[in-house]
Amino acid sequence: MSSTAVTCSNTWPTITRGCGNCAAFLRDDGWALIQVPIWAEGETFEDPAITDPQERERAYGQHDHVRKYGRDFLERLRLAGFRVQVVPAESITDLADLRRMGIPPEEEVFLCQRESRP
Repeated sequence: MSSTAVTCSNTWPTITRGCGNCAAFLRDDGWALIQVPIWAEGETFEDPAITDPQERERAYGQHDHVRKYGRDFLERLRLAGFRVQVVPAESITDLADLRRMGIPPEEEVFLCQRESRP
């Protein structure tokens, strides 16, 4: 099964294989709109040995997260097979929709299209 469109809003920090799974799921002409928190301190931090909810809260900021995405998130998307544009959320939809989704209009989101398969 494949899909033409996928939206992910702050879910990837909670799943282990988000980027690759999403790219595989999309049709060649499909797109994904992705919004995740990006931590400015450095590269993505993840440690599969951290499984305790309290330790995850300490390490990642929430008990159900398995990583903190860093400045390398754009490259991770590209390596997963996406062409990526970083755009302000307000350029994707109207303010009422953004409010309903809990996304600040000035926040940058990742508009991704899957690279065509041979």
